[in-house]
Amino acid sequence: MNRAREEARRVLQLLGAGLRLTLLSPPRPLAVEVTPAAFLAILALGLLASYGLAWLAVEPPRAFSVWGVQSEGFYILLVLGLCFVAAAALSRPAATLPLAALVFGAGLLAGTVLTLFQDHLLPRLIEHNAQVYWPAIAFWALWWLAIWQRALAMLELGRPLPRGFAALAIVAVLCVVPLYVMPHRLVDRDYAELYANDEPREEPLVAEEIFAAQGPLLDQALAAVAPGVPGRPDLYFVAFGPYGDQDVFLKESLYSTRLFETRFGARGRTLTLVNNPRQLERLPLASVTNLGHSLKEIGARMNRDEDILFLFLTSHGSPDAELSIRLRNLSFKPLTAPLLASVLEQSGIRWKVLVVSGCYSGTFLDALEDERTLVISAARADRTSFGCSDGAEFTYFGRAFFQRALNETQSFTEAYAIARKLVAEWEKSEGRTGSEPQIVVGRQIEAHLARWRETLPD
Repeated sequence: MNRAREEARRVLQLLGAGLRLTLLSPPRPLAVEVTPAAFLAILALGLLASYGLAWLAVEPPRAFSVWGVQSEGFYILLVLGLCFVAAAALSRPAATLPLAALVFGAGLLAGTVLTLFQDHLLPRLIEHNAQVYWPAIAFWALWWLAIWQRALAMLELGRPLPRGFAALAIVAVLCVVPLYVMPHRLVDRDYAELYANDEPREEPLVAEEIFAAQGPLLDQALAAVAPGVPGRPDLYFVAFGPYGDQDVFLKESLYSTRLFETRFGARGRTLTLVNNPRQLERLPLASVTNLGHSLKEIGARMNRDEDILFLFLTSHGSPDAELSIRLRNLSFKPLTAPLLASVLEQSGIRWKVLVVSGCYSGTFLDALEDERTLVISAARADRTSFGCSDGAEFTYFGRAFFQRALNETQSFTEAYAIARKLVAEWEKSEGRTGSEPQIVVGRQIEAHLARWRETLPD
């Protein structure tokens, strides 16, 4: 009992020292022994605060995030490693644990203020004046620089000048690492539950009637697809919008199809596969079976040495490299990255531009890339994309790439660069974590696309 009280007293003293650090009080020598138990208690309080802040910031339904556990673990190990390097460089490696305890204790207040500012105040400030973003980042960096410098002084590590250099190096590392290793919250929105609880807006669909109509409907759509013209590269466009419970994917599919017909010379060589309850009599379903059959038929009509397939897929994605295929009460096989790669290979189509739009769509890159293929994803493999609400006309990436960028340039790589910049600006203005769209350009595809662009009107 006495030992527990002693540890509790140590924890309170460390919290008090951390509070003085965050308030930038003059440093005074640390007069408390930092035991492993006290350090773990400080760490547990920090994780509890992190969980609570994440829970407040995320809209329901919420779910515990495995990515968040990995992220917290990584940053804890990173800070411990930096504390060890700094203590060793200042000739007292035994001060590693006290230094880490002070920093994590300070983080309870400084981290809470920073998180609340980023989640609630910064987005509003940026909305009125985007120029405040970088001054805010600079302020937080200088505040943490002062905290680290005072923590080193509190433990009497080295002289003032070496302490200053050590603190500056640590803060520089902590500012750069998030650019490459994305921090995740311990709580994330439970999209599976969110969409699973969607109430159908109409009567359940009769599977037998729907699937019986697919053969004639798909044959009719494919009959309108013209063969390639020998001697010049033609572009074939296929839109695949398989998530039928939100209209935004239908809207993106229809808009992109019209865009390629009118601006990119694909009229008579387009196909739209969409899951939407109001389009069942007009458009073929966006299913794996229909996609595979369509690509085989289109591949047979193309001049495979010349013609190019542009395949646009837009849906909800998952970290497991899977695009959701859904339409009310009907069941579908999901489209995974290996399955899509297999379908494309079986089609025999050589030249391809593939755009995958959805959360975690970067997981598709490795399976789809080759020297004759350009692959673009709306998000990095470990990040979500935004804008897939039912009332939206476009997702963020769909608006940036198809509505904005492709109306400014006929180069798909230039359009990607424009779209990536636009998406980053929109996400930053709303205080969102960047989706970071990705691109992989095969060695031969860009030159072939340049030859195709020469056939387009100025």
